[in-house]
Amino acid sequence: MLDTNDNTTVSQRKQIRIGSQDVSFLLADLVAKLKQSFHAPKAVPWAGQSNTTAGFDCLLQRSDNAIMAWLIGMLPCLCGHLESSCAFFQEILEEYDGVNDIAIIEKWPGFLEADQCFRQLLQILSSAVSWPGFGRSEERHLLWEFLGVLADRTDPSSQRGHGQLLLDSFR
Repeated sequence: MLDTNDNTTVSQRKQIRIGSQDVSFLLADLVAKLKQSFHAPKAVPWAGQSNTTAGFDCLLQRSDNAIMAWLIGMLPCLCGHLESSCAFFQEILEEYDGVNDIAIIEKWPGFLEADQCFRQLLQILSSAVSWPGFGRSEERHLLWEFLGVLADRTDPSSQRGHGQLLLDSFR
């Protein structure tokens, strides 16, 4: 049961499948919330009386480090979506023998939805990586948790060490 005061209770865990348009909507919402939480727009004198925090009341009750801790908990799921998107695009490229012709590729069923979700996932990761709290010594544990989740996503069966993976990623 959900309510506006964040007194949400879970009676039983249920996994549901939602469509790509719903995923895109939820990711866009998360992008906006992270932008507001981590990189809130500055008030400017010529902007008039617009309220930049409208719609973010419940979010603003939480600290940015609490939001980052929540995001770290969501990171494996977000990485799973990112990997699925990459696999989808890889399948398209294999189908067309590596030809990257956008006019042909855009006609692939689900391409535009996957593209939009992929971009939103990258925006979420960009917001997380550029969070200013990682620079504070009291929040350094969150940085290590964040990096630990990402490191756990690497292939453990690979014979290359983390240093070699890092070098290979920048070639």
